[in-house]
Amino acid sequence: MDNQGGYIPVSWNPYQIANRIVDSVRRAVEKRLQGETLELEEEHQVQTTISKFPDKEGEIVQPEHSPDEIAALELVRQALVDFDRLAIRTGVQAALDAGLQPFDIVIHGMAEGMNRVGQLYETGEYFLPQLVMAGDTMKEGMTVLAPILKESGGEENVSRGKVILGTVKGDLHDIGKNLVRTMLEGARFEVIDLGVDVAPDEFIHAALEHQAGLVGLSALLTTTLTNMKLTVEAFDDAGLRDKVKIIVGGAPISQEFADSIGADGYAPTAVGAIKETERLLGLD
Repeated sequence: MDNQGGYIPVSWNPYQIANRIVDSVRRAVEKRLQGETLELEEEHQVQTTISKFPDKEGEIVQPEHSPDEIAALELVRQALVDFDRLAIRTGVQAALDAGLQPFDIVIHGMAEGMNRVGQLYETGEYFLPQLVMAGDTMKEGMTVLAPILKESGGEENVSRGKVILGTVKGDLHDIGKNLVRTMLEGARFEVIDLGVDVAPDEFIHAALEHQAGLVGLSALLTTTLTNMKLTVEAFDDAGLRDKVKIIVGGAPISQEFADSIGADGYAPTAVGAIKETERLLGLD
């Protein structure tokens, strides 16, 4: 669902701000991991710096965590921006050691870090390879949390919803689809990726089996757009359109085409796919 076109300017640059604070935050985390105590001045510096980090609306975010927790969460976020797989494991473990619950680490660490990556993509500072690397880094961090989440039954609480994703029948291209999957997973959606060359009945079966509220159809070849239309019609014939929303995307697809086949949503970029998914699932 990504044709690599266009970007959306934002009113602030999280990358520049993060670079100004990451050195002090990293030093604080490293001291804690080595068992050293932060001086009062250092503790104040970390908390004050993070408290001035603006959210995506440009407002000041007030800290709700202790200095130890703030430092660890910032290490997680910055590890995603830096694609540092070792650092994210260190940061996640530091956050756990500081007393944070896995859910908080996902929400306030990984999700916010992926938000920064998404903003950098929108401003044209990051491109496809960076998005993929950030997604891989996030997955590395999740390997630390996964056993704890499974043991506590917390995986359901972390997920914001289930999305079925696949490239339509006759199309073997998956770069755009994989990028969307990475971004959706970074935004805390559970993605069931059916791969490429997916028939309409396979989409329907997966939506029913996983009780997903959204299905994403991707295509790159104009010759396979008919199969995208047939997939939407198959959901109509199965009587599922009141239960399952359908979003489409790909290089040859436009809003006009999406409307013509009866799709519920369309996204021209991977970042746009997140926003459209949130809208269709009532999460915006």
